Amino acid sequence: MFWTYFGYLKVDESQIIQTVNRANRDNNPCEVRIYAGSLDDSPYRIPNEANENLRIRAYFEEEASLEGLLDSHFQIDRLSYQQLRDGEKVTAKALYRLKTDNAIQNYSIVETWDEWLTPTEEDQEIAKSALTAARARYDSAISNLLDRYEGETQALLLHFMDHNYKDSQDFRNVARLKKEFEDTEIALSMALARTDDVSVGKKIEAVRLRRLFGDVTVFLSSQYDPHRYKRWMETAAEKTGELIPLIITLDQLKSGVLDGVQFGWAMRTKLFRRAILASANSHNDFIKWEKRLENLDAYQEEYRQKAGKRRREKLNDLAFAFARFYLGTIGVYFEKTRAADGYMRIDPCQPVVPDWNFEGMAHRLLVKAAHFLALPKIPAENESDPLTWLEQQKVVEDREWHQRDVSKELCRLCVHCEPYFICALGRPIQPDWIGNYAATDQCNAFKKIPAKAMGRLDLPASEQ
Repeated sequence: MFWTYFGYLKVDESQIIQTVNRANRDNNPCEVRIYAGSLDDSPYRIPNEANENLRIRAYFEEEASLEGLLDSHFQIDRLSYQQLRDGEKVTAKALYRLKTDNAIQNYSIVETWDEWLTPTEEDQEIAKSALTAARARYDSAISNLLDRYEGETQALLLHFMDHNYKDSQDFRNVARLKKEFEDTEIALSMALARTDDVSVGKKIEAVRLRRLFGDVTVFLSSQYDPHRYKRWMETAAEKTGELIPLIITLDQLKSGVLDGVQFGWAMRTKLFRRAILASANSHNDFIKWEKRLENLDAYQEEYRQKAGKRRREKLNDLAFAFARFYLGTIGVYFEKTRAADGYMRIDPCQPVVPDWNFEGMAHRLLVKAAHFLALPKIPAENESDPLTWLEQQKVVEDREWHQRDVSKELCRLCVHCEPYFICALGRPIQPDWIGNYAATDQCNAFKKIPAKAMGRLDLPASEQ
């Protein structure tokens, strides 16, 4: 028996047809029962395609101050199509259309059955117990992985996350299942966010979290593709710097200067909006957050103009919901407290923010932005593929580097020096077990950290 239920999924007509046809792939014909619940006979509400194109184009034109190379066919039109498809993903409407038109391929709809599969209370208890046991088993597997990373340094956790991601993308790696990579990513995210709550870890988006630590380059849309756009480094530097207001606001949230509701309303301000968009993971994520922030703008306008007391309370709840959703992707959550009515409710004044070094995170982002600006300028004859030229240039320079390891004292003042003394341009750096006599203070890739970032470094007074 093939049993499918669409109550909790947003699917369109095509997806429903494809799903039920999976039961009819053998030579033996079969029946499929769809438990639909209530159906919706109202028409679809799909945005105007031309208007959607204009909106998406406007989103990307505001992505950075530099003018990029927008691609109408592969970037604008493709994303517009995906947004229009989302308008069709209304399960109750799709099932109503398929049922009314008898439009499911390879099947004919029969509304009455000789025998109904009516679940009993005993069946419900069995199913509930099985789901609880399965969830506990999945969570325990992640908790066991978390124990492995207890006490590891932040830099090492980020290193493990990078290797886990690269291994998961290697199609030759058949020794581990996809779920094993996902569980490892959740466990590492939990260790970095300093929480042992698996439900919190499952909400974390690892790439977004790593981006706040300067471990992953900011998302650049197709118009700033490093393989096509010679000034991509300037855009990357600009968007990296835009993440810093988010770090400062997280510090304020932890210290109690802001609560969850205030954080939600702050998301629509210019600096904060750019920070949220700079932390996006993909084109679709960028568009979704643009639309969420537009909704937040509309709520703020209603709050100021015509909302009464009860409506303002509701709008504050909506702003808090936006804050919870976004903060959950970076490992921040809110505790429950007992409300006036006696029920336990999520309290916007009780945020749980990891004990991160926020000043150090902001400094790292400043240095990473300076690193992008210090990369070699692309020669005119190599403008067709800037990133490939840059990677080849690093290989050539490394091959021609015949000097000793670069001194740590020099590297710690360079924008290309990543945490724990790893050179972004591949230069060998003095190991801990080698003295200064065996290192050199000369490096042709050295670029001093700008003064605005130097003030945030924990250096002796003589080096400030």
